[in-house]
Amino acid sequence: MTAPLPNDEIRRRFEAHLDWVLSAGKSGARADFAGAVLDEVKLHGHTLSGARLAGARLRHAELRRAELGGADLAGADLTEAFLHNANLAGASLVRACLRAAELNGANLAGADLAGADLRGADLYRADLAGVNLAGADLREARGLTAEQVAKARIDAATRLPAGLADGRR
Repeated sequence: MTAPLPNDEIRRRFEAHLDWVLSAGKSGARADFAGAVLDEVKLHGHTLSGARLAGARLRHAELRRAELGGADLAGADLTEAFLHNANLAGASLVRACLRAAELNGANLAGADLAGADLRGADLYRADLAGVNLAGADLREARGLTAEQVAKARIDAATRLPAGLADGRR
């Protein structure tokens, strides 16, 4: 884990990333924050599609409506992050910590959350279609319904909230 980055460096990297996204990779640079400390960073509505954030620490980060489709967040710490209505479709969140994260209305379709810690996360209205929840811990997750679980891929190691564990496929 690296030291927290200065705000001007964060801003520079995100501006270069937006240019990279908008130019389809012809200019700018893909944001690489692997292992970075970004606690409480304010990225409401930012475009971070395809960004590298593996192992980053984003505790209490403000990511409402952020575009994180296809981003690499494997092993990232998103404890108590605000991800309301964020787009995480196709993102890698393998072994990520999303404890008590606010994922209300988030698009997680096709994301990989294998082994992720979602204890106490708010999943109300989150799109879990095709999400890999193999080995994920969803105990005490709030707003999670049987319909959402039915659209996701679970296995014997997936830990569901008490009321949903009985409907295991």
